[in-house]
Amino acid sequence: MKIYIDVLLFENFLVNLFLMYITSETMSITPKIKKMIFPSIIAASYTLVVFLKNEKFLNSVFFKIGIVAVFLYLYFKIKDWRFIVKSSIVYIMYSMILAGLCIFIDMELNNRFSIELNVINFSYKRIMLSIMFIYILFKRLLCYIKDRKIMKKLIYKVEVEGEGWSKTFNAFLDTGNELREPATNLPVLVIEESVVNDVPLDKKNCFYVPYAVVDGQGGNMVGYKIKNIKIYFDENNVKETQGIICICKNKLSIGNEYSGLLSRGLI
Repeated sequence: MKIYIDVLLFENFLVNLFLMYITSETMSITPKIKKMIFPSIIAASYTLVVFLKNEKFLNSVFFKIGIVAVFLYLYFKIKDWRFIVKSSIVYIMYSMILAGLCIFIDMELNNRFSIELNVINFSYKRIMLSIMFIYILFKRLLCYIKDRKIMKKLIYKVEVEGEGWSKTFNAFLDTGNELREPATNLPVLVIEESVVNDVPLDKKNCFYVPYAVVDGQGGNMVGYKIKNIKIYFDENNVKETQGIICICKNKLSIGNEYSGLLSRGLI
């Protein structure tokens, strides 16, 4: 039987990626495919050991369990031997279930299965690989749709009014943002510079709003008190409030979904 090493490695790479994905979900860790790539390559490379018939140690059960623990540690990066043991057991369990399912399907379809060089040659392997790939793709798609629904619920139509001007844009409710101007104690609305670059802001009567981020860095933003801020929850539910707008030169949304950041005090 001819065995193409590149095809064998690629197929095992996909299988290990799939097994690592469902193991991560079982251990309540958010799957990160990019971090799975290197451990999956190591796991797929171990397949070449089956060609070394005289290497009893490398083909031993204990060494195989050790390899599983190693590449799971490389993925999770959690220095807790109990977690690594649990995740290894889950991974091996899923591997056995998948292998048993493959053998069962092959026996049902062909009434036999063949083993050569410890590599099982299934005629339906492309179907199984396709199922794994579709599962991962479908799962990622569902997560993306779920995240989009959550984000849409946090994006509001906002209208800011000044003396003789008004601007309407979308703003994202930043639930961790409690920024306030210290002198007036008014909540702050951060907006992109492009939104108000053509309106007459009173630069002589401005505020300096101190801010800090989680990594300890901080500074001051220039803020302006405006006439009114309207927040549209829906067509019939509009909240009018007072606040300070601070200008941000950076892009707030890569996809241009919103141009401002609402603080909780404005809601």
